[in-house]
Amino acid sequence: MKIIEVIPISRGIGRETLSYFTGEEIKPGAIVSVPLRSKTISGLVVTVRDVSDMKSAIKTAPYAIKKIDKLTHHDFLSTEFIESVVEAGRRSAATTGSILNALIPKAILEQAEKKTTLQATLADSAHLHEEFVLQAGFEERAGQYKSLIRESFARKQSVFVCTPSIQDARKIHEALSKGIENYSILLHSGMPQGALLKAWQAALENTHPLLIIGTGKFLCLPRKDINLLIIEKENAKGYKTMHRPFLDIRTFAEIFAKKSKIKIVYGDMLLRIETLWRHESGECQEIISPSYRLRMQNTNEQIVDMKPYSPSHGREFQILSDELIETIKKSIEKKERIVIFTVRRGLAPLTLCGDCGTIVECNTCHAPTSLHSNTVEGEKQFFFLCHRCGERRSAEEHCKNCDSWKLVMLGIGIQGLEKELQEKFPDTPLFKIDSDTTPTDKKVQAVIKKFMSEPGSILIGTEMMVSYLEPVEHTAVVSIDALFSLPDFRIHERLIYTLLQLRQVAQKSFILQTRAVEEKIFDHSLRSNILEFFRDEIQERQTYNYPPFSVLIKVSLHGRKDTVQTEMEKIKEFLKPYELSLFPAFVKNADGQFSMHGVMKIPRKKWIDEELLGKLRALPPQFTVAVDPESLL
Repeated sequence: MKIIEVIPISRGIGRETLSYFTGEEIKPGAIVSVPLRSKTISGLVVTVRDVSDMKSAIKTAPYAIKKIDKLTHHDFLSTEFIESVVEAGRRSAATTGSILNALIPKAILEQAEKKTTLQATLADSAHLHEEFVLQAGFEERAGQYKSLIRESFARKQSVFVCTPSIQDARKIHEALSKGIENYSILLHSGMPQGALLKAWQAALENTHPLLIIGTGKFLCLPRKDINLLIIEKENAKGYKTMHRPFLDIRTFAEIFAKKSKIKIVYGDMLLRIETLWRHESGECQEIISPSYRLRMQNTNEQIVDMKPYSPSHGREFQILSDELIETIKKSIEKKERIVIFTVRRGLAPLTLCGDCGTIVECNTCHAPTSLHSNTVEGEKQFFFLCHRCGERRSAEEHCKNCDSWKLVMLGIGIQGLEKELQEKFPDTPLFKIDSDTTPTDKKVQAVIKKFMSEPGSILIGTEMMVSYLEPVEHTAVVSIDALFSLPDFRIHERLIYTLLQLRQVAQKSFILQTRAVEEKIFDHSLRSNILEFFRDEIQERQTYNYPPFSVLIKVSLHGRKDTVQTEMEKIKEFLKPYELSLFPAFVKNADGQFSMHGVMKIPRKKWIDEELLGKLRALPPQFTVAVDPESLL
């Protein structure tokens, strides 16, 4: 009789491991189906011991150990993958089981049978871990990837290209698989289950070197001949899971490459600031010299100052500038297509002067502020808040440019844009992509297909549209200023990344409307001046001790206000000597409950801190912990 220790592959299970009796022969690393309360879950076997060796431990155990008469199990995870999952759980301050749940596709877990892991014959059995960066436009990146794939195939080695989304997987597969279609495998959750399992099996059984392209969940594929891992579109937000365990797939991929002793390449048109800093510091090599001034189509580019569209200039506020209206008219006449980008619905608006159009800025870092309110002793008070540096001041002030008292909130949502376009161009086909209209990948694809089949049409959309775009004659940004007020220290990086992608698909013209023409980020975007942007951004992050100079850890709780405040104070005390800075959230939860956050900054080289990790993992389940969160407020 054996006692097996199992890591549950599931979220929401507080314990790291579960123990069971079994009479069957089983090895560590096997995936098993085990009972838990009233259901059956999957788990990873980490230890197998004889009962005779654990008699005293069994007698003193605070719980009864269940016996499993028949154990369903299969072996397909590599040792390196399991070790990487454990390390990623530690980096993310999450349970190993929740990381496994985020990294193994449900269809594969349910359907996998016991099979022998493919042992590919390598021309050179020596593995060498190296990290590379590749910052270039899409066409140039694809060309470099093809060269790397040819070199790997010549050495009888396979390549895995990891992407942040289903659409990105399709796009890079189309670009890289030409000429090697029989040796290219595409894996993503949008595939029908039958096709997915067939592709998975082909990836396991084909003895020829393969090009495997898939999203992060398919890194569990146990091919021993993979010797190159490419992280395509490394800067994309899609690599970060939005729910527990808040795993960053890029972090896992980095760990996995080290454990497997394989090469890893980070590729994008604009790499993350953290990755560029690692390259500057000598931690990453380069495939080619990073392109700090990207090659773009020879398009007509212009920034339109929207300040004149205000009452002080004798005009009412309007969403579309004269320049953009003229471009749309010509596009329709010539049967060309135009894509118009705007920020998402419900974004915190800007505050500006209703007379002269001047944006209200932070006194410390000069970022645009947002108007907020709170209630103190029954009286409502208004204040301006900077979401970049946190400066807060009373809203009882006049415009610093013209001394007007008429300060108003302003935000252009996609609904307002749609209405104005329908009024001005009622006979023009108008398509829309946002989370309300096109919530699924299938619906987005359908809209893109219709738009591309209709010359002289208009497509409007939010950020979710960008990765689906194909080359079109014209692109425009009607509203992006409000992004400056997002509670995200990465907002400049996100903004320039979005603008560069929109410019890249424009073949004839690109128009950027803004009330903040003096912002350097717009000049950097239009001139593709990534080097100056990087220097400005890294200096600011060093000043405020943001990543890559620290690791941010955010602890959050929501519920009744008095309860939340009391519990967060207790957690602050519990986490000492580590300093947790507490503050209320400025955006309510969907259920309207009060939320509070606590943030700590840990020196980069001191994470993982074992004492702090133990405390974070010991927090009750109602608290959420996010390491390197997307936003702080």
